[in-house]
Amino acid sequence: MNTSTILLTLLLISNILNFVCTKDKYSDCKSTYTLGYGYKHIYHISESEAQHDDSSFTFNFWVKAFSDAHILLSPTSSPGTQDPVYEIVIGAGRNTFSTIRRQLLTQVKQRVITIDYLSDTEYRGFWIQVSKFGQIQVGRAEDNVPFMFWFDTEPLLIRYFSFCTWGSTVARWYYSCPNDTQSEEVDVPTKLTTVEQLRQDLLLHYDPFSRPILNENDTTYIFIHLTCQNIKVDEKKSVISIRGEVTMHWEDQKLQWKPQDYDNISLLTVLHHEVWQPELILYNAVGHGTDILTDTPLSVSSLGLVVWKSQASLQARCSLDLSHWPNDEHLCELQLGFWAQHDVLNLDLIGKGAMLKDEQHLSSEWDILSVEADPTNLETPWINTTTELKDNKALSIRLSLRRKDHAYKTILHVPLLVFGTMTLLSFWISPTDPNKMLLSCLNLVIMTMFIVALGAILPAPANQTPQIVLTYSHGMVAVAISLLISVLVIGLTRYNHIHMLPSMLRHLITMKTFQIMLCLPSGIKKDSSKYQHLQESGNQSESFGPDNKSAISHWEIQQEWILFATAADRLAFIIYIIYLATVMINHG
Repeated sequence: MNTSTILLTLLLISNILNFVCTKDKYSDCKSTYTLGYGYKHIYHISESEAQHDDSSFTFNFWVKAFSDAHILLSPTSSPGTQDPVYEIVIGAGRNTFSTIRRQLLTQVKQRVITIDYLSDTEYRGFWIQVSKFGQIQVGRAEDNVPFMFWFDTEPLLIRYFSFCTWGSTVARWYYSCPNDTQSEEVDVPTKLTTVEQLRQDLLLHYDPFSRPILNENDTTYIFIHLTCQNIKVDEKKSVISIRGEVTMHWEDQKLQWKPQDYDNISLLTVLHHEVWQPELILYNAVGHGTDILTDTPLSVSSLGLVVWKSQASLQARCSLDLSHWPNDEHLCELQLGFWAQHDVLNLDLIGKGAMLKDEQHLSSEWDILSVEADPTNLETPWINTTTELKDNKALSIRLSLRRKDHAYKTILHVPLLVFGTMTLLSFWISPTDPNKMLLSCLNLVIMTMFIVALGAILPAPANQTPQIVLTYSHGMVAVAISLLISVLVIGLTRYNHIHMLPSMLRHLITMKTFQIMLCLPSGIKKDSSKYQHLQESGNQSESFGPDNKSAISHWEIQQEWILFATAADRLAFIIYIIYLATVMINHG
């Protein structure tokens, strides 16, 4: 046997002994979990000869956490935010420094650099020594010298302690081990109920950071179902936001028991940080895409089936086609997968055809036309595409959406109909009426103001323009042309013509059929006050000279031109009504 083989054997034996010793070391200890800030469980410190003397006591504990291990030492069992206490924080600032405080969250008295003193994969031991003279020392279990200490000139008499963490950090603690300072939780009954006994048997030595399998080569199959409750689409950012409920279930081989041993209890509810959960992420998310699920309790059956129903908030990028806005339809994709362990986690659907359209309960302006979901392999920046892509299991959910455009029809199409009606009315006002141009100008001003206000809510895509925008743009051009037609028509009536209409035009406007079709008047009375009002004062002498016959002949010439201007108005009306009907049919 060579030297390397001997060394490997000794290393293996050392690891086994270390594991056995560590397991035995914690087997008789008390343990607890903490999540976030808040000292929910207060423990009383009982004196023991080994750890207490007349001048000080030493408190030992072990903790496994990513960062921010908070320990409270208090004279009372219910300290307030303003009460004097000792709050010791190990691994604050993402496991970079530690502090001693004289009040909750304030009055930092000591701060030292402690990089990577905590670990989320192994337990780290620490001790705290408090003397009656006010000296506080904090050290690691393997060191006799403290790494942080402070002297309090007004020492506190410590009788209680508690644990917590910060933010979403989960920590597991071991304390009150043999030969350590003994402790008991305040007001906790000594006799356990059946549920409490079951929880203790299942969770006392359960590691929520390890995959729940007995054989490391086994694959954990996670089944998922998404129920959409609300959908929003940000057209300007090309982002789809979905709020709904995600249901996942998987098999936990470490959470199995015989119901007959626990009063036929076959179902247990646990908190989200007490058991292992898959780290579900949204690959095509806007942002980090990790905190997409809420921290809700889980249901565990005696066979080890874990069911987790959680509210989900998903924001993903979606390529939008806005050319038919607001009658638009979109196809958006959600790419769900895992941050790590792609080779041993497999994401699938709950049953065949689980993502059904009828199961989606929406309360939004969108309708789901279809839902398709298929397992797939996705390429991500942290995956080696040449070797690991085939093992990167993910779930692709494709949603086909259509906007509910009923409100948009009222907001957008009714004003378009009103503007069109005002434009058509301008063609029916007599060319000799001074209000003819006023109506066209008012229509143009109101339409301009409406389009400016509408532009604030309309999407502004770079590659396509919504059809409704083009319609309103064409409508503005049509109103401007109608204003130009009004100017020309009024000009024809106000100009003193000395020549009669061309014979072809005169014959056309005097035809009975043409007059009926265009609703042309039979003529204009000579004493028309409106016509006289439109005459320029400098031209009145030319229209009505002393020769009565000449004046009548000139009036007939003007009458023909006025009739021609009216015919032009009526023809424009027909053209515009065809255009407006076409627009309304296209945008229905």
